[in-house]
Amino acid sequence: MKRLRGGSEEEIFGGLTPGAEAEAHFLTLLREKKVSSFSTWELELPKFADDPRFANVASVRERKLLFEQYCKDRIQEEKAERLKQLETARERFQELISNGLKTHTISFKTTFDEFLRKFKNDPRLKLVDLKEREAIFKDMVIGQKDREVESACPSLLSSMFCHQLFFLPS
Repeated sequence: MKRLRGGSEEEIFGGLTPGAEAEAHFLTLLREKKVSSFSTWELELPKFADDPRFANVASVRERKLLFEQYCKDRIQEEKAERLKQLETARERFQELISNGLKTHTISFKTTFDEFLRKFKNDPRLKLVDLKEREAIFKDMVIGQKDREVESACPSLLSSMFCHQLFFLPS
């Protein structure tokens, strides 16, 4: 490539070589056209074939390789987004249980079915699947029960422990 007025290639293309710049524009094109990451080259080609950025990449082989790499990267991004959404949903569900325990709407005596009936209209309840809901509920409620017992009678627990150590027949 010919230099224009003494500038280097990096200065001309903003730090990218001409090939890398064409690749970056092609990947941008795929994002803008919302190309499905689970689709094939043949199905998605009509969406972007008429765009001038498509022709900037030199060969069909390079275009296909870039397309495949875009799809792989996009699948990883979508997976990370789903995991983040699931974690947020779990946190919001745990927040619902915590609020219920704090306001005494639920206690450690509350069953999971009672909990479902009380909060059936709360949108945070529907964010997590049923099995996971029940597991989180039981963990949090049992944890609350243990904390209440420990805080209510620490001397009772220690005296029971001492009694078991010293007065049980061996």
